[in-house]
Amino acid sequence: MITFSGLFLLCHFSPVHASQVDSLLTIFNKASDPTIRADYLLQIAKSTYEQSHDDYLSYSQKALEETSRPQFNDDTLKMKIINNVGCAYSEINDAEKANKYFFDAATLAIKINDQRYLSNLYNNIGLTYGNVQEYDKAIEFHLKSLKIRTERNDSLGVSISHTNIGAVYYAVKDYNKAKESFEKSFTISKMIDDKEGVAFGYTNLADVLFVEGKHIEALAYYQKYLALVTEMNYNHSILYGYKKIGEIHLKLNHLDEAAWHLEKAFKMAITSNYTWELTNICLKYAALKKQAGDPDSALIYAKKALDYFPNSSSKEKLATIHRMFSEIYELDNNPAMALQHLKIHLLEKDSALQKENMGAFAEMEAKYQLDLKEKENHFLKQEQILNAKIISQRTIVVLICLLGIFLLGVLVYWLYRVKETKHQLNIDLEKKVQERTQHLKSINQKMERANTELERFFYITSHDLKEPLRSIMSFSTLAKRRLKENKIDEANEYLTYVESGTNQMSTLLKGIIEYFSIGKKNSHKVKPLTMILQDAEEKLAINSETSKTQLHFQSDTKTDEILFPQPLTLVFKNLIENGIKFNENEVPIIKINTWNSSTHFYFSVQDNGIGIAEEYYGKVFEMFKRLHSRDKFVGSGIGLSISKKILHQFGGDIQIRKSENEGTVFELWVNKVFCKYDVSSTENILPTEQLLSK
Repeated sequence: MITFSGLFLLCHFSPVHASQVDSLLTIFNKASDPTIRADYLLQIAKSTYEQSHDDYLSYSQKALEETSRPQFNDDTLKMKIINNVGCAYSEINDAEKANKYFFDAATLAIKINDQRYLSNLYNNIGLTYGNVQEYDKAIEFHLKSLKIRTERNDSLGVSISHTNIGAVYYAVKDYNKAKESFEKSFTISKMIDDKEGVAFGYTNLADVLFVEGKHIEALAYYQKYLALVTEMNYNHSILYGYKKIGEIHLKLNHLDEAAWHLEKAFKMAITSNYTWELTNICLKYAALKKQAGDPDSALIYAKKALDYFPNSSSKEKLATIHRMFSEIYELDNNPAMALQHLKIHLLEKDSALQKENMGAFAEMEAKYQLDLKEKENHFLKQEQILNAKIISQRTIVVLICLLGIFLLGVLVYWLYRVKETKHQLNIDLEKKVQERTQHLKSINQKMERANTELERFFYITSHDLKEPLRSIMSFSTLAKRRLKENKIDEANEYLTYVESGTNQMSTLLKGIIEYFSIGKKNSHKVKPLTMILQDAEEKLAINSETSKTQLHFQSDTKTDEILFPQPLTLVFKNLIENGIKFNENEVPIIKINTWNSSTHFYFSVQDNGIGIAEEYYGKVFEMFKRLHSRDKFVGSGIGLSISKKILHQFGGDIQIRKSENEGTVFELWVNKVFCKYDVSSTENILPTEQLLSK
């Protein structure tokens, strides 16, 4: 639980008694001035904040209506009312409307030059974006808030901004930067004797250490945190401290210490009605009892965790609970119930995994955007330094002018040089901006291509890899039970399925590695085409079909004088292998032809195999696309997509041409700019038509 500091700092109010509310309503009803009415409605709204968020929103909106009357003329009050409306929408989790009002309030703050209030509004905007996982925008507005607070020497505000920036980095799992920001905030809090800031600094640093696996260091920080929040009587923070300390002791196998701290957390959660905490605490209790070898007690706490589980909580947490049930029943020698909960665990885990993968992609995008914002911020700082230098130079010019007429000639010449220097600086700066813009466009294009590949990879993790993984897990469990029952034959049968699933997953992973390694090696090496075809043959798996294969090569171009990119070896290997694999003839025949145009070299690879239906011509190049079951034809389904990616790398492409006879004809081409002329090849020119394999 990373703690956000200054969370809607402008939205927290001191409680107002019911009698005071009645008094305010009485005065409001008697008032006619819209400024006075708006002020009283704002006070009434603040008084309802703790009791009802709906009333808080309603009274804030009524106050805002008063500001639209012609007699109203207090921009400061209007700014505070608009902020209140934004806070109200934030409390009911409507981030879009919340930020709309925060931006309107910020416009007024700029108009009346209220920098303190503006920095708090930027803080609110950043927190709202963070709550909906738009981390790039969150960091942008936290940095704006930090800049204003730094300029105003607002130490407390600077500490809050560093904490919130650290929380954004923690959310995207950039723990080094998160720790750096938390340490800055912690140092300032100690310097200004902000006890609350010091306390939450301890827990933020402890949370980072905990996820890094540094449990002993994290334990020391949590203990200091617990001591401070106990002194300040922050109930939920005390509960959190006990829970985290108990969790670390459980990790360290200090069961008695873990039990004592978890018991304290459990009692506080019951007393203070923190029902959302009870699921986590009971789940830790169940783990503790299981670790102590007490399955009966562990089962009781696991059932309590499920009873307290809120419907709005995550699928991942529900999967964890059922996993705990399965492990407890396994410990208690109840395989039927263990299997039942294991199935539920796998079902919920699959659902959570899909969300987790989407979240991972969002985090990757967020990290990229955060790095981009940092670089932009650095660029702006450099620009400010440059402007400061120019201002300094102008100041010197004014001082020199005061020396008198005698230095006028020198001064004119100097000003001329300054002007030329500034003009050149502007030209250089504009050039750098253009270069950076072009660089960013290139990065964006690469990111778009990378996102496409990541989406396809997510598809595989959700479907193709899930199938063998489930098979391995399920049959491993069954084999283990049969071995315990000494049913060796049945266990061997299940292990055969495990082996099949492992081989299937190995094939898929090998295909993924090949696909994502394209362009990382050998992309600049070139070879004669005959050597490329020979290398492709050598890479083929040797079996009865390959030994019978006839491979013909014919060219109307002197290809022996040309050096082609070496990665074409993998393209020809995949196409030849497909021609052999998807072939029901006794003797597979592969024919390779080549010709050229003014800009490209073209190739065709024709086989006498089973062929491809015309409606699948475009789909076969999709990643892991298979037209046949693995029982009939083995393979990963990635060969053609790898070939297409390699050809794109060299300015080419691949397509299927309808065959006049049986089999399939692939046409592919590469741009000539990626090929070289081999002056030494004329000494050993080979025939243009030959039988390469028998």
